[in-house]
Amino acid sequence: MKAAVALGMALTMTVTGASAVFAEGETLSVATDFEIKTLVPWAASEENAFLVLNQAEEGLFRMDENNQPQPALCDTYEVSDDKLTYTFHLRDGIQWSNGEPVTAADFVYAWLKQMSAEQQTATASL
Repeated sequence: MKAAVALGMALTMTVTGASAVFAEGETLSVATDFEIKTLVPWAASEENAFLVLNQAEEGLFRMDENNQPQPALCDTYEVSDDKLTYTFHLRDGIQWSNGEPVTAADFVYAWLKQMSAEQQTATASL
């Protein structure tokens, strides 16, 4: 079960600005029916926040037109025989909106931040 949860989290981990399709200065408008409490990925917990985050950020994977996960920020990945270890190989050339390269350390930071005891979100206990 934990492996399935970990894979689900890996599929939704995001990197802000890593694969921008908007030109500088463009605006993304998203209409929601409730106030969004936060857009901090590891603190967000409501559906409307995830709606906006999924439109503004890119993850290791994205869903295709058949709702099947496809590599996005990762180029390739492997799963160990016991299904306990997932290894993701990041695409070449991905960068933050400020031009700095996105690294594996950025994903490690996000995972540890998401799972830290100080996070009071629905996913912190995973």
